[in-house]
Amino acid sequence: MKTEKIFISNNDIRYDEVMDRVEMLSDDLLLDKKDALKCRLLVEETLGMVKAMTEEFIAYLHFEGDDKEFRVELTAKTKMNAEKKEDLLSVSSSGKNIAVKGLMGKISEIIENGVLNFGDLMNLNDIYSAGVIPYGDMGMVNQVESPLDAYFVWSLHQYRNNLSDAKDENNAAAEAWDELEKSIVASIADDVLVGVRKDHVTMTIIKKLEA
Repeated sequence: MKTEKIFISNNDIRYDEVMDRVEMLSDDLLLDKKDALKCRLLVEETLGMVKAMTEEFIAYLHFEGDDKEFRVELTAKTKMNAEKKEDLLSVSSSGKNIAVKGLMGKISEIIENGVLNFGDLMNLNDIYSAGVIPYGDMGMVNQVESPLDAYFVWSLHQYRNNLSDAKDENNAAAEAWDELEKSIVASIADDVLVGVRKDHVTMTIIKKLEA
């Protein structure tokens, strides 16, 4: 696979440099205009998510591809903890975590929540998430806990399947499904995977190439 890698933070996104790298990789892979545009949109959406992160967020943006697929991978170490999360929620006008809009907003929320201690996370969910679709749980495909480690993986594919099953009987799920249908990333990507191990996070967007 051909690959490009660049260091970014939500306080320092060298947009032109990143997009130049994407264009170079697209040229190296001989992508047609349609695939090249889709790959560019996926990177743009990723940069927008990083820019909007509430906590200081530093990461490596890694994108690679071959003749079969294009991947955007974000690897980061976050600094979120339960106290900071509770402070952020407590200053919202409703005191509820209902302001998260869009698929990438939800993914950034999953990234922030994923590094919390599982007990702290459940407690915050009980306090602040009444009436909100549990989008983190609905996309979870694996969870392992031990005294030394904690790990889970969230998948857009799993989230989409669970929403599809629930949307006809649950108003919150129906609204989330409508939001998903309007998402640029959801309409382009074949899957989005978010993996969390302690305070390290990896987000991978997978796009199968048509050409």
